[in-house]
Amino acid sequence: KSLYKLDLSGNKLVALPEDAFLPTPNLVSFNAGNNSLSVLASGLFGGLQHLVELDLSHNELHAEWLTESSFRGLIRLIVLNLSHNKINKLNVQVLRDMYNVQVLYISNNRLSQIPLNAFSSCVNLSKLDLSYNKLSLIGEKAFQGVNVLSYLALGNNEITSIHPGAFTNLTVLHDLNINGNKLTSIPKAVGSLRNLHTLDLGDNLINNLVNMPVQKLQHLYGLRLVNNRITGNISKETFLDLPSLKVLNLAKNGINYIEEGAFDTNLKLQAVRLDGNFLNSVKGLFENLPNLDWLNVSANNIDMFDYHFIPPSLLWLGLHNNRITELGNSFGRHDLKLEILDVSFNNLKHVSSVNIPDSVQMVFMNDNKISTVEPFTFLKKLNLTRVDLFANELSSLDMTALRLTRVPDEKALPQFYLGENSFVCD
Repeated sequence: KSLYKLDLSGNKLVALPEDAFLPTPNLVSFNAGNNSLSVLASGLFGGLQHLVELDLSHNELHAEWLTESSFRGLIRLIVLNLSHNKINKLNVQVLRDMYNVQVLYISNNRLSQIPLNAFSSCVNLSKLDLSYNKLSLIGEKAFQGVNVLSYLALGNNEITSIHPGAFTNLTVLHDLNINGNKLTSIPKAVGSLRNLHTLDLGDNLINNLVNMPVQKLQHLYGLRLVNNRITGNISKETFLDLPSLKVLNLAKNGINYIEEGAFDTNLKLQAVRLDGNFLNSVKGLFENLPNLDWLNVSANNIDMFDYHFIPPSLLWLGLHNNRITELGNSFGRHDLKLEILDVSFNNLKHVSSVNIPDSVQMVFMNDNKISTVEPFTFLKKLNLTRVDLFANELSSLDMTALRLTRVPDEKALPQFYLGENSFVCD
């Protein structure tokens, strides 16, 4: 009778006896995950008024065996995990006693729709995961009643449409994942989520960012739009009213041009991904962002780069797989804090000390066309740990090219990688 935790996960159970829990009225946690349960006896959990956590994930449960009596009496339940089953529809009555549930996982099932008022009994629900189902439409007031929901996952379904009123009652929602669906535009419903912090719309079919409904979401700090079909240009107005934006992911789209100053109002930006697009230049985009420390513009068509294009705060810069012939430093900047520089797979031919910031720790210049490394190129790079000059066109190397300022005895020497060049040895 004193048993409070029972773990039967990872076995071969196909059913549980109707009276299994009569002797254990004080059970707080029960885990039957990763079995072969397909049936839940009527009233099975009826006497477990102290149960807080119930895990039935990775089983064979079908909707027809989830009835209004399946979870009756679980008035203190906080976490319910029904993920990785075969549930194809939700019976509103099944969740009737779930007014204390805060976390509900129904991911990796076969749900094709969300019935009206499906979760209306779950008035304390804060986290709901419906990802990896077969949802195609999200209707009006689909989440009626769950007014304190802070996390909603709808990723990896087949969603093509979301009603403009689908989220109107979710006034405290912080995180919304709709990645991996078939949306062709950012849903208007998102505009009502005034307290939203992160929005994941990656891996959809979104083709433009004109008149985005995310504008004026004052608290949004993470926006993920990777691997969509966004083409054409991005103007100054695109991200104008997102003052809290810190992380922006626009990788793997078809963006050709970004207007200079497009991010000038996003002064809190810390990380930006624009890799895998068709940009020819990044001039005028990032130099006025005082908090930016991570930037990836790899796999574009950039042919000219200068260090005055980046702010002093930047720590990580990805430029690999472009068409850059020279790392320009026209202003002779010495205020940079750059630690990691990746300019591999470009068209660099010449390297000197002015081409690499003194602050750098790791620099990747492999797979270029470098034939000359100037003497004393790395002399003032006191933080250096690795230089990759692999697979270039070096045939000779002045021994002073690798000359370093004396490295303290307690510190490891930097590593230089010079393989796959065409050295002529004397």
